[in-house]
Amino acid sequence: MTEVRYRVRPAGPLNGTAVVQGAKNAALPMIGAALLARRGQTVLRNVPAITDVQRAVDLARLLGAHVEYHPNDRLLVIDATDITSSRLRGRIVLLAGARSRPVLPAGALYMNDRSVIGFVISHASTAELAEAAAAVNRMLAAGRLAPRAVVPLPPSQVAEAHRMIEQGELRGRRAVITV
Repeated sequence: MTEVRYRVRPAGPLNGTAVVQGAKNAALPMIGAALLARRGQTVLRNVPAITDVQRAVDLARLLGAHVEYHPNDRLLVIDATDITSSRLRGRIVLLAGARSRPVLPAGALYMNDRSVIGFVISHASTAELAEAAAAVNRMLAAGRLAPRAVVPLPPSQVAEAHRMIEQGELRGRRAVITV
């Protein structure tokens, strides 16, 4: 299938429809992208009723978005107007499979002073990664690896974790949202 790309040039409010095809997890980056809109609703249709989507919906709500999720109708409506932070600071990390092809609203990112930063975790081969994983597992089993300090928080405390990151209160520690 030929990849299609669109260039969005700011000339006013964005409005329109796009059909995104892909695996069942194709909805996940779209949910993340919907959180970048400062006004209006993002309507996603044909959203699969899977656990990962429900978790993404829960996270969107915890951030302050108004979300209507109708799994039986495969419909998801997200309004990010009331997200509790005037400007998302810190980072929200959304992970997907290596072969996934997320579609992001470039215009909304540009017009709202937001960015998406990508990275490559490793250039190692599969065999090298397997060897490294085995070595790490041996060290863990032998008690030779100690975890960093962790601040476990329930999903209801996402806003508190965000505040702690913004205020620099987690230096040397990690906030982990336990789901």
